[in-house]
Amino acid sequence: MKLRFTPNPNYIHKVLVVAYEAGVADRLTYVRTSPFDDAVDLGRDNPLSKVPTLVLDDGEAIYGGLVICEYLDWLGGSRLFPPPSPVRFTVMTRMVLGDGLFDTMVLLDLESWRPKAEHRVDYAQRQWDKVVRGLDRLERDAPGFAAALDIGQICVAGALSRLDYRVKPIGELLSPIDPTYEWRRGRPTLARWYDAIKQRPAMRFTVDKTGTTIHP
Repeated sequence: MKLRFTPNPNYIHKVLVVAYEAGVADRLTYVRTSPFDDAVDLGRDNPLSKVPTLVLDDGEAIYGGLVICEYLDWLGGSRLFPPPSPVRFTVMTRMVLGDGLFDTMVLLDLESWRPKAEHRVDYAQRQWDKVVRGLDRLERDAPGFAAALDIGQICVAGALSRLDYRVKPIGELLSPIDPTYEWRRGRPTLARWYDAIKQRPAMRFTVDKTGTTIHP
């Protein structure tokens, strides 16, 4: 199987974590792909020309990071996506929240790259409010996180990881955001959970920009 990923492997962190946890990481070939390069044949595998895209051995493709995650989990025995039940919907809702927080930070990144005179302060504030509300909800819910890892926790960990290294540079460019903001402050349960989960080998598994795997 061939996993086509963006030049920045941080954007496929959840896929890599799932691949590692499912025991299928070594069955993948990692192919660095720029979706903005017209010379790249990505559109042949994915009509939307987006990454990540997983090309199966028979040439068929699966795309959408969360769909790829569920497929890889299925290959490994389906541990991270619960079967249909009330628990599944709790996990999947947490998955959407974590993924949404990550995407919101990406939107703030993009806004910070605009010329300062073109910054949309109200827009940035709305996005940042989503981040704060999401963190508060996660602190509320953290005591109920299952002992066993699931896709919801993986997505939350990915969002918190991005907050760790992107708040300062974004805040230095966007006025509504304090560059010294520390998401752990006032959220001790979430912080303890994150500091524990990020020690898992899967959380440190990555690929470099050539597609070479880097094991913990």
